[in-house]
Amino acid sequence: MSADNALSALHQRFHTELLRTTAAPASLTTTRPIIGRHTGDDGLPTLAEAEERKAPTLSEQVLDDVRDGRPTPRPKPVGGSGAAGRAATSEEVEVVCDHPYGISWIHRTAGRGPVASVSTDLVAKKDRLAWWAHMSAHEIVPTSLSTGHAHDFHGRAYSMDLTAVRVAEFTMSPLKGRRTPAHIRRHDPDGYQLVLIHDGPLRLEQRRNDSVLDFGDIALIDTSQPFVTDFADVGKLSRLTLMYLPRQALPLPRGKVEELLARKLPARTGTGAMLARFLTGLREHAAGCHAAELPRLGAIGIDLVSAFLATHLATKSHLPAESHRRLLAARIDAFIDQHLGDPELGPAAIAAHHHISVRSLHVLFEQQPHTVSATIRRRRLERCHADLADPRLSDLPIGEIAVRWGFRTTAEFSRAFRTAYAMSPRDHRRQSLTENGAVLALHLASRAGGH
Repeated sequence: MSADNALSALHQRFHTELLRTTAAPASLTTTRPIIGRHTGDDGLPTLAEAEERKAPTLSEQVLDDVRDGRPTPRPKPVGGSGAAGRAATSEEVEVVCDHPYGISWIHRTAGRGPVASVSTDLVAKKDRLAWWAHMSAHEIVPTSLSTGHAHDFHGRAYSMDLTAVRVAEFTMSPLKGRRTPAHIRRHDPDGYQLVLIHDGPLRLEQRRNDSVLDFGDIALIDTSQPFVTDFADVGKLSRLTLMYLPRQALPLPRGKVEELLARKLPARTGTGAMLARFLTGLREHAAGCHAAELPRLGAIGIDLVSAFLATHLATKSHLPAESHRRLLAARIDAFIDQHLGDPELGPAAIAAHHHISVRSLHVLFEQQPHTVSATIRRRRLERCHADLADPRLSDLPIGEIAVRWGFRTTAEFSRAFRTAYAMSPRDHRRQSLTENGAVLALHLASRAGGH
């Protein structure tokens, strides 16, 4: 089966699963709420019309049908009959979560590689919003969703399962979500969601905090407390990265963490910038990771989040010593990558920048596979190795590439390169460009043969 056919079959299975719990009404309003049971105890309007008809709400009906094994009937419009009733038509659907939150629904259904993805592209337009609601209820938490894009909804989600934590990236039409006490009583993973905004302003409410987040801002949400998320419709898709953390994963007092819920936490400097870069680059880098590396990435993510939140609480003393150590190691690792082109980069410069002694730096690297100097040299060689094989840089002299990545002289670079790769830089470039040329020729020939 081809990849496209497999993906099509997967979406058809999603669609079949949805039809067991919901069916699209004949007509929809511009804004239609999805998921959730509106009851008097959750602060939302009750379905008075359903009560007047002495009929169960759709949520109650779906839950009863699922429990009893009966087929679920088509939802009925809320609001009376005739033109006035059609103008007020809306749909309410209860999504029953059927697997533990410790397992990514996207990974369970779309594959178990480091990165799994799903999209509305192969779902019928009339079913896309309901499909997205079903996916998000299982992958994130159940909420009531509404949008002005019921008829042209688009969404794509990527999930990275890092064992201790789960990270997901969402691109979607703007929508509003509301999590109520009723949702929490039925389904609660008992943790936190850290949100990083990439595109589309987001208004967030929780615990009487009301914030507007924009590009580069971070916020924290508690899944065990009601909240509202509302993406502004500014004519483009909304995009965010979300990290789910079990409550016990954060080494910070719960009472302190609650002070930060739904607050705008800028992330353009310090640990915030490091955390944002980590989350933004995770999808690209995690795809090439071995399974054994994923838990380590998850631990780094927890440490970065803990340090970031502690900074905003001014409670760094609450962080365990091991978290401090791993955070410092992550900061040094990023610093080395950013300054490889500086020939002065070395243990003394790194230690001074991070306000530690050179001895402390070497002790920190005792748990790494290479010393400080060996790490710098290896990464410089890796960058040079890649540049020499790049056809776009074939006119750039080898000496310039060496200096570009921090080597002081061509002779020093040539000796280090030959020791690491058992060939000269010139031979590596010639061999790589020849192989790339042969691959390109085969590709062009195959295209010509296809025509």
